[in-house]
Amino acid sequence: MRLVQLAKALHMTGQQLRRELVDVDFGIKPTDREIPDNLAQGILRFLATKHGITLSPSLFEGREDVSETDAVSPQEDTLPDRQKEEAASPEKQEALPVLRKLSLDDVPAEKIAQEEKKEKAAQKKRVVPETKVVSRPRETPTIQEQIKKKEGIVLIPQQVSIKEFAEKVGVQVPKIIQILMKNGVLATINQLVDYDTAAVVASDLGIEVQREQEKASVEKLLHHNLEELLKDEKENLISRSPIVVIMGHVDHGKTSLLDAIRKTDVVATESGGITQHIGAYQVMHDGKPITFLDTPGHEAFTAMRARGAQVTDIAILVVAADEGVKETTREALDHIRDAGVPILVAITKVDKPEADLDRVKGELAGHGLQPEEWGGKTPVLPCSAVTKQGIPAILDHILLLAAVEDLQANPNRLAVATVVESHLDKSLGSLATVIVNTGTLHTGDAFICGKTYGKVRTMMDAHGQRLEEAGPAVPVRISGLQSVPDTGGVLQVVPSEREARSLHEELLRTVEQTQKKSFSDLVARLSEGKVTQLKIVLKADAQGSLEAISEALSKQGTDEV
Repeated sequence: MRLVQLAKALHMTGQQLRRELVDVDFGIKPTDREIPDNLAQGILRFLATKHGITLSPSLFEGREDVSETDAVSPQEDTLPDRQKEEAASPEKQEALPVLRKLSLDDVPAEKIAQEEKKEKAAQKKRVVPETKVVSRPRETPTIQEQIKKKEGIVLIPQQVSIKEFAEKVGVQVPKIIQILMKNGVLATINQLVDYDTAAVVASDLGIEVQREQEKASVEKLLHHNLEELLKDEKENLISRSPIVVIMGHVDHGKTSLLDAIRKTDVVATESGGITQHIGAYQVMHDGKPITFLDTPGHEAFTAMRARGAQVTDIAILVVAADEGVKETTREALDHIRDAGVPILVAITKVDKPEADLDRVKGELAGHGLQPEEWGGKTPVLPCSAVTKQGIPAILDHILLLAAVEDLQANPNRLAVATVVESHLDKSLGSLATVIVNTGTLHTGDAFICGKTYGKVRTMMDAHGQRLEEAGPAVPVRISGLQSVPDTGGVLQVVPSEREARSLHEELLRTVEQTQKKSFSDLVARLSEGKVTQLKIVLKADAQGSLEAISEALSKQGTDEV
């Protein structure tokens, strides 16, 4: 019988029948398509009984069931003679296929074990593993669960997003949104709020904040616009020490007076008794610091003196008691008045026999400096660098004038400083002496300074001591500049060296475009005969000397120059 017919009789597909034949080993190969009829009948009866299938009687017509006890076929007479002989023999009779009921006892134990193993493997594939749902606390997508609250003063820009504000103050976003809702403000994590709103939230959190200053623009840096760069909120300002400049005629005792104040030997280190470069020093009086600028006294250093007066708060005009007011004294007075700073007159060398205080005071009154003892408003103090007479009184008046001026700065911001001297050192490279106008300058700060930029590598005070930071009105000498900056230039600290480099490149492009335009205009004006002067390029070992030479050349009255 063909297996297809067998499957049809059992109402199965061919694949289902082959699976049944594999489960119970009937000795049928996978490639067999036909099997003996007697074996087919046995399979029919076995599978019909197993699955409760009713078979058609026509399948067994002309054949009788073979029982377990009578294995000999009843149609023995119809068999050929050879088959009759085999059936007559008892040994051959046992070899004939018989139909009998099968049970698990008839299946080898090894086969049963293999089938059980296959069944277990199939069950594992069918069973879907249970997924355990673990509830996790809802996390803020931008801020970690554990956030450390910031200490100290936090700088906040004019506008800040809730996310950025949370990162700056170290508080979770939901907490900030909750405080905003309490104050009647509905905001999302990416929404911008102004500084005043952020300050209210910070106050509820117990965090001190300050407004962050605006970034320096190329225009402000190019034009040295200190007034714009120093703008700050009044609540961020605190008192700072005064910056004092000493000016006057050559050899009237400016350096000696500063030496007496500093109690150090400055004169011994100077060439020819004339100060070569602007030095900046800080002294203490009654527990309060005072910063001094020592500008040269010779008239060739007029430009340096003018620059020194512009970066100071108080000016001391030095007049010798034995010589009185000189031409350079009048020039220095003009520079002080142009700077608009308070004036304090120190009459030096009063210990000399030739000293005539009344004559000097009369000359000062003739130039608009009426002494206080004569009913005027100008403090005129006699002093001597040799005997130290009048030195404490000068320092007292400086602190008094500083209190009247109410000098203030914000130390908790990026620093802005002014270059008072610069030069190239063989071992340290480009150096600059700067005075911090506002903010705090730190070692490692990136900055833009005029046409150069850099990163503060070292900071030293007037005594050669290394500093890690310098606050407002503190003079320091810094290294780490890419090139020598212009004296009088503005040093602006920026958040990163990359931003400093970007500002520097933009500044150079702006300067180049301006120079091209200026040169084209100059050529056109020269061709038209409207211009009879042409600027020249001067080079010197130091910026201060360069300005001095330039000033001297500008005073030449000959036809050649």
